[in-house]
Amino acid sequence: MSAPSPITIPAIIDAVGCVLGVRPREIAYRHRDAKTAGARQVVMYLARSLTPLSTGQIALGLALSDHTSVLHGVRRVRERMAADSAFAVDVERARAMVLSLAAAGQARPGPDPVAAAERVLVGDRDHAAVRLSVDETIAMAVRLVALEELAVGTYQLLCLLQAFAADAADAAARRDAIIALGDALADELAGLGYEVTETPAPQEKTDGEAHQDRGPAAPRAAE
Repeated sequence: MSAPSPITIPAIIDAVGCVLGVRPREIAYRHRDAKTAGARQVVMYLARSLTPLSTGQIALGLALSDHTSVLHGVRRVRERMAADSAFAVDVERARAMVLSLAAAGQARPGPDPVAAAERVLVGDRDHAAVRLSVDETIAMAVRLVALEELAVGTYQLLCLLQAFAADAADAAARRDAIIALGDALADELAGLGYEVTETPAPQEKTDGEAHQDRGPAAPRAAE
């Protein structure tokens, strides 16, 4: 029996295309007719509930300009499902298909952007770069932009922590901002396939044990 496969945007696109009668590549590459646009919104809706991807990462994966398109698409699907029972049945059929294929280990995997980048960097770079598929190139671009956004968020968090340490009088207000930004960064890391380990609750230590404290656990790649 095959091991379960992760649920990816390509797998959701396949299921939605099958149920709604739209070619997967038309969903993936922004064809603008009403039927294809509606199918793409269903992909957004299912991706939000079936994957750890943020709205920004879903937008990048579907070649959309920003996360507000995903928010609008999810809202539109909910409205259509409430008003049209046949459409709601189709959406749930697509959801069931994705879950079934993933459970059987048959869901289409997305391209691996890290493996693609490594192929370019090892050996003949010019030759390897031109042999990348369109999907691999897009996946690398999505990953790069997501990592850049993470870097910006991390810098903002470091600035807040520095200000928090320097100004005790304003610590309470800054604490809420630090927690919110930390949660957002954790969500982005989860969407990139990382698992953030829980920091153990502090325990009383003897003087001899205090030097062994290693601080918060670092993010690690999810298996």
